[in-house]
Amino acid sequence: MSRFARGVVLAVASLGLVPAVCPGVALPAGAMARAAERAPVEGTWEGAIELPGIKLGISVRLTEKDGVLSGTISIPDQGAKDLPLDKASRDGDVVTFAIKGVPGDPTFRGTLMPGGATLSGEFTQGGAVFPFTLRRDSATNDAAALEGFEGWVDGAMKAWGVPGMAVVIVKGERVVLSRGFGSRDVEGGKPVTDQTLFAIGSSSKAFTCAVLSSLVDEGLLRWDEPVRTWMPDFSLSDDEVARRLTPVDLVTHRSGMPRHDLMWYNSPYPRSELVRRMRYLPLNKGVRESFQYNNLMYAASGELIARVTGRTWEDETRARVFEPLGMTRANFGVVDSQRDPDHALPYREDEGSTVRMNFRDISNVGPAGSINASAADMARWAMLQVSSGEVGGRRVLSADALRSMHTPRMHVEAYPDMGKSGSVMLGYGLGWFIESYRGHVLVHHGGNIDGFSAMVAFLPREGWGIVVLSNLNGTPLPGLVVRHAADRVLGLERRDWSGEGLAEREAAKALQKDSEAKKESVRKSGTSPAHPMEAYAGDYEHPGYGTARIELKDGRLHITLNNITMGMEHWHYEVFNTLKNPGEAVLGDHKVQFITGMDGEVEALRTQTDPLVELTVFTRRPDAELSDPAFLERLAGDYQLGPQRVTVLVKGEGLAVSVPGQPSYDLVAKRHRTFELKGLSGFSVVFTVEGSGKASGLRFLQPNGVFDAARVE
Repeated sequence: MSRFARGVVLAVASLGLVPAVCPGVALPAGAMARAAERAPVEGTWEGAIELPGIKLGISVRLTEKDGVLSGTISIPDQGAKDLPLDKASRDGDVVTFAIKGVPGDPTFRGTLMPGGATLSGEFTQGGAVFPFTLRRDSATNDAAALEGFEGWVDGAMKAWGVPGMAVVIVKGERVVLSRGFGSRDVEGGKPVTDQTLFAIGSSSKAFTCAVLSSLVDEGLLRWDEPVRTWMPDFSLSDDEVARRLTPVDLVTHRSGMPRHDLMWYNSPYPRSELVRRMRYLPLNKGVRESFQYNNLMYAASGELIARVTGRTWEDETRARVFEPLGMTRANFGVVDSQRDPDHALPYREDEGSTVRMNFRDISNVGPAGSINASAADMARWAMLQVSSGEVGGRRVLSADALRSMHTPRMHVEAYPDMGKSGSVMLGYGLGWFIESYRGHVLVHHGGNIDGFSAMVAFLPREGWGIVVLSNLNGTPLPGLVVRHAADRVLGLERRDWSGEGLAEREAAKALQKDSEAKKESVRKSGTSPAHPMEAYAGDYEHPGYGTARIELKDGRLHITLNNITMGMEHWHYEVFNTLKNPGEAVLGDHKVQFITGMDGEVEALRTQTDPLVELTVFTRRPDAELSDPAFLERLAGDYQLGPQRVTVLVKGEGLAVSVPGQPSYDLVAKRHRTFELKGLSGFSVVFTVEGSGKASGLRFLQPNGVFDAARVE
């Protein structure tokens, strides 16, 4: 202690006083106060006092409890260690402390600079004044900030019933935490590690935007040119929208198309066919008019990548992102993950119990959400986001491209409830949501797919990246873990995010239970279907959504769409209600209305496929025999209708009928050997066929009567 005093006094005696050095550019008082509020002073600070001709190294550890500041100081060059501080205080951005029991009242008075990483000002002793600068010791402070974090995660997982979780936290290119929690396989008792593969769901979208950004950097693509520049066959239900849509519109959810997720979910169609069928899906907004989250547009982005490069989205993502970053375990589908010995199994919560789910292959919309990765893989991805596009000395994206991805491109309508969440949504960038979180820029994107929930987030200005992967369906816990971790590393007052979330969940459950109890109140009692159950059975088609199959099994109707089958109960009149299937996330409690035609036959069904557009109509598919060329030949021929001879002939893949003095009419196949006359509403013909021979006659059904005609040999 006395040795430190003598060293400083000798320096002053021999060289005289040194003018105080200005600690930095002054900010307005209000701005400095706000910066100080955001920047904690707790932690270890390393630096030096600038004495004449030398820099005297010091290490200061500050702690703050109940508003009282205390700490210690060490001066390695003088053999002083952990000397107690005295008169430590903080007034906004100004921090003051002295060394207890040392002659000359050695005192530090410094300013905490914006960002909270530097404390600089004046050191005084015995009337002498010297500048000093202290900077946070990142490793020590980071460890202190996360002290108790792992225990908090364990407790939160238990409270939320989450089987397994992997968490990685990085600071710049340094991994601060990377570990697994809980079980990847509950039944097998297998633990999660930072190498365990999880589905990351929609957190995949930013990878797609990274590939597109690299193509833009290379001049192979332009964000604001029409998509049709590279995909001339790209079509939507509104051709003007399709003509104007650009790549940046595809990935910022501003195409004018609502989600239409039932079109792709569990669909058997490949990505190219999904994109082709988008032309049959109704839009509800104009282009760039409103933010509407849309996975199909990311599927289209994947096809765009393929058209531009001649290689698949998977190949380009692997070559442009995975390989340069060293993401050696990442893949593009749950089928691949299941071949890996260290993969997480998917689970869901059911009345307080954890139940296994089936893996869901969504590779047809892979660019929107099919990537699987480990926490160790995602650490590299997070480093990229906070390191200007370069990791380990290897440039993956240009700094401009990365900055562009993190810049809001589309307004997202969200009420800025600062009291509840401390957040203000700033908008959606290229594969990322951007918000102001308690005064800090937070960039993030979650991901949810059957049995898995994820959150990828980072604080670009502070250089922190946080990734949370879990194997429970639809749990909000990854997002809550991110916010809890952010509060810690930013030194903010910690909120009970888990407790608040649990309270909200219980309130939502109570509301859902109450609403389910009331659903019968809107059901019309005492009604019956208009047809026998077997009359509804058949295939119903929509050019975008595909085939909805209605089958009668054990006296109950069942509906199958995209290989997902649900039982149905009669609701009222011609409306049926699908029964919930715990293993499926869609189609439960879904109303299906059957439509009867003028001929008394069930001709269509309609149901809600997206709440933002009108009900979708699926038209009943004609009987299979009515498209069989051999059967159509049996119907062709001449028929005598009173004094006129009517001719039925095979035309292409269908039939046409010719009546003297009238134009020829194409016949549109229906059911029960019935065809409608195309272009004539209310006119149809029914063929009489017995056994395996030719039709013996036909009957014209018209608004003014029924007319029979016999075959003429």
